[in-house]
Amino acid sequence: MSDFESEESMEYESEMSEIDTDSDLEDETLNPGPWFPVLNTEEFYMPEMQEFRGNRFGPVDIRPDDKPHEIFLSMLTDPENVENNVVDVLVKETNRYAEHRISMGNLKPRSRLHMWRPVCNEEMKAFLGLLLLMGIIQKPTLASYWETQDKLWLRRTPSFRSVMARDRFLAILSNLHANNNQTALPRDHPQYDPMYKVRPVIDVCNTAFRKNYRLGRDICVDERIVGFKGRHNIVQYISKKKSHQWGAKVWVLSESDTGYTEHVQLYYGRRNRQQPYPHGVGYSVVTELIEPHYNKFHHVTTDSLFARPKLTHDLLGYGTYLTGTVIAGRKGMPLSFKTLKTPKGMVNDKKQGNVLSIHWSDRRQVRYLTSSDHCRLETASNSKGKEKVAPGVVHTYNENMGGVDLGDQLISVYDPDIRSVKLWKKILVNLLLTACDNAPSVHICNASKSVNLPCEYNYLTTNLTRWIHSRNGKFIRELSKDFVDENTKNLHFSFCDHEDSGEYTCMLTTDYSSLPSINRSLEMLVNGPPIVLNQHIEDKGVDVVLSIMFYSIPYEFNLQWFLGNNNLNGDPQYTVIVNKMTGVLKQYNVDVTTDGFISNLTIHNFKSIQSAVYSCKISNSYGLVVEKIVSGPANIELQRRTYCNTSKRVELKCTLELIGATPVLWIHSNAGEIIRALQGKHVNNSYILTIPFCNSQDTGDYTCRWETDILNQAIMEKSTTLSVSGPPFVISHSIFVEGSDTVLSVSFFSQPFPNDPTWYYNNEPVALGSKFLQTTTYSTVKIRLHRVVVNQEGFISNLTVHEADFGLYKCVILNSFGQVHQLFVIEQEQTEYSLTTTEATRSLESPGNSTTVIIAIFSSVFGVAIVVICIIIYIRRISSGNCL
Repeated sequence: MSDFESEESMEYESEMSEIDTDSDLEDETLNPGPWFPVLNTEEFYMPEMQEFRGNRFGPVDIRPDDKPHEIFLSMLTDPENVENNVVDVLVKETNRYAEHRISMGNLKPRSRLHMWRPVCNEEMKAFLGLLLLMGIIQKPTLASYWETQDKLWLRRTPSFRSVMARDRFLAILSNLHANNNQTALPRDHPQYDPMYKVRPVIDVCNTAFRKNYRLGRDICVDERIVGFKGRHNIVQYISKKKSHQWGAKVWVLSESDTGYTEHVQLYYGRRNRQQPYPHGVGYSVVTELIEPHYNKFHHVTTDSLFARPKLTHDLLGYGTYLTGTVIAGRKGMPLSFKTLKTPKGMVNDKKQGNVLSIHWSDRRQVRYLTSSDHCRLETASNSKGKEKVAPGVVHTYNENMGGVDLGDQLISVYDPDIRSVKLWKKILVNLLLTACDNAPSVHICNASKSVNLPCEYNYLTTNLTRWIHSRNGKFIRELSKDFVDENTKNLHFSFCDHEDSGEYTCMLTTDYSSLPSINRSLEMLVNGPPIVLNQHIEDKGVDVVLSIMFYSIPYEFNLQWFLGNNNLNGDPQYTVIVNKMTGVLKQYNVDVTTDGFISNLTIHNFKSIQSAVYSCKISNSYGLVVEKIVSGPANIELQRRTYCNTSKRVELKCTLELIGATPVLWIHSNAGEIIRALQGKHVNNSYILTIPFCNSQDTGDYTCRWETDILNQAIMEKSTTLSVSGPPFVISHSIFVEGSDTVLSVSFFSQPFPNDPTWYYNNEPVALGSKFLQTTTYSTVKIRLHRVVVNQEGFISNLTVHEADFGLYKCVILNSFGQVHQLFVIEQEQTEYSLTTTEATRSLESPGNSTTVIIAIFSSVFGVAIVVICIIIYIRRISSGNCL
């Protein structure tokens, strides 16, 4: 098999079962025209894909304080109706069924129903937890989880007994139900549902899966088999399935990158069909699953079971692209493809409208349909790391088709494999496992603290290719190898910042041909002080609305409006409301959409109130921010935050639409200290300050100021924060002795946040342990900004060396813009040297580093040498004169 083909690409050609026979019912209402050959493959281009219109992707409404079990339960709950959840359904119907059995009588003497008591919500959660735990801790029988005999102490699992008694667990399992048996329709009824007993759970899960997550652009449709060898009229046999050849077939819509299952649909077979499929089962399955996502320009990948020309054309008409393998005999395919045999490595292409059919020959003949990709030959690495040449559509298919397979693998590893003759119980367990797999991994980090993001996939041999940082569908950056641990593949952040929030995708390659690449996604939320995004004033006749848009993680915050020292919350003259909104946040100089908040202060009868400055104070458990807004006839427009890289040019533009307003000097400040006053350029209603070459001394707040004729508001001002990114630099360093330990210390500043500094001894990385101990902490340092010393947020890294040896010690500090290193040389007695160095590096005004000392000594020796040489020359001249 080709390295570029899925194992399922031609799976159904030989079977041509009931699904394929439905294709004969396709009508001829759509006639897109003949297939035209593509004469020059290398110069042929398909129309460019439209921009994806999904408003965001990833988990929805995940809170920073959500616990893992709460995220799991959210996947079993309709977010718009929390009373509609799987746990409540199981509690209600299990109690109903148990009471019905008791009322029927005829119980056996030792039946557990004699001791039955109704199940409550918390007890059902515990039951489901134990059920899923059995997939992790696997034993031969259910009773073995509660064994207590002394001779079996190695196999004991006391956690099961501590949660629930064995008889109680088995009683709930035997009475477990998800629907009312009394209202079930007979099999000969036209509306008979083969999965009636689990239908409420399927409906709730599909609703929760859809509403709790927003799919990315690339999605796929494939089948999943729920293994079952019992008797049921929807059970299928598929000989080529390796995991389960017997079972219920489920159509699945999932995300290609993460394997997230968005929707499941059971296939009931031809005998239970309630209505005909006019264009075939494959056509109907794809359109039903994709219909809620029309006109967003998703890219769907399918295999030969589903793909056909009519489906590709129709989806394109609904704003959805499709790529997939296709059977040569499908209705609408080029007739020549049925008998075409081309040499290995040859491509034969035909175009019909905006749909391209490709006949590719590798180890066998494979056909593709696409409305988004091209047929030009490209080189890419296969699952074994070898470079292979194939059309671009083949690479795209292999990259995006593994979403459902990835979900299957994650589910199968922890399947509890509960033995049952009831198919619906197998499907219930499969849905619970799917909810576990769908529950996103959320990592919480507090601002300025460290965090590790794991790249875990234990089912195949994998190699890490890269980490990608994105947020709500917007690419932010690719993380360099300096952030990644080579052994664990974990992503390490020494210091978190709000700019680090978002989705992190770990991209892996495998040695499995059907799944050459795997992407594992994690969500990271960074707790920190609130951030003001924007402000706005709206005139509503007699009222004026002042609006502050802000972002806060955690979501719990306190907000108050002030006029001077007067708190306006509760004042009848004012109305304060806070709502959720979608705002724009800058992360590493990239504008990304995020969930935020907006607070509106409505000033009633504003015409009778003079213009004034209002303050909005927003605080959470990590800090406080105060935003001022002027309720006047005009307001200053200035970007809240500006970014600049070292040696680059930046413009700060401040605009005020107010007649008679005159700009005055810009004020550069930092941490409350005024650094300098700067003259800008006045152009129409804008006041522009240009900094031609940014450097670290330009960091700080820049306040734009205007003189106005407004009463009680002679000066209007607004500030922006300029963040300058560049290589780190050392502020000070020292060395001192504590008993038998020698401590080497480096204070430094870095924007952006640095990696954890690396220490070396004689040019070899130190092995942290009993000999070396490294600590890097957040600290306040003093730096010079244009001759003014200010306090700034910096870092200090200490290396504690037990019984230090003489030699060269080096600290290397690295960020994404460069690196700096600091050397320490221990040549004398540790105590004498450490005292000298500590005194020399005590203050910013007298830096006194080792380089200065060496230069001074060298200069002294050189001066003495010059004097000696001059004396010798003088003596020789005198001696020569005497001889004459």
